[in-house]
Amino acid sequence: MGLPLAWVLSTAGGLLAPSRQLRRASIVPDGSRVLLTINITIAAALLTLQSVKTITAMIVAFWPITLIQSPAVMLGPTWMPTALILVFFLWSLLIGLLTRIERIGIHFYSRRRSWRIDPVLSLVGTAHASGAWIGAALAARLLPLALESLANSLPAAISIHLAAVRLMAAPLGFIAGMIWFEMATYFGLRACRYGNHPGVRIQSA
Repeated sequence: MGLPLAWVLSTAGGLLAPSRQLRRASIVPDGSRVLLTINITIAAALLTLQSVKTITAMIVAFWPITLIQSPAVMLGPTWMPTALILVFFLWSLLIGLLTRIERIGIHFYSRRRSWRIDPVLSLVGTAHASGAWIGAALAARLLPLALESLANSLPAAISIHLAAVRLMAAPLGFIAGMIWFEMATYFGLRACRYGNHPGVRIQSA
């Protein structure tokens, strides 16, 4: 099975049938790290393309020009490539941090419920659910477009009330994907909660 097909099947299975996917998955850290890295990279790239113009405009608008020249002026033609790299790094960092927080939360929850979730299993669970970050990036783009299309099809007296919702559509789309990630992680690891027998050496991940 080629890598693209394996990625599609692993990601789709982790999102649509997380319990079955985790029962069948290989509980090994290396492949899970690759899957997690691929999904975070794709999600961060999509979010970067959507947000880089807005973020750079905000940086220029709020930069204290009286104290120091804005980076757009200092860097000149290299400003946009630099901004792309910076925004991509920030999105990757944010998604990686949220994923790590989810793993910490799973360990805390599993101890309270006497589940046997070790670091490797939590890595596998979050890796197989990490396709939801791509879903979050797509939802952050598609939900505003859907609301805009809906607003254009409605009378002006009604569509004007959608304005506030449309402003929040992108963050709401991202939050919906984040909730999907949390639910897929939970249901996947719940299926494996007693998978490690007592006395088995816990692996690090």
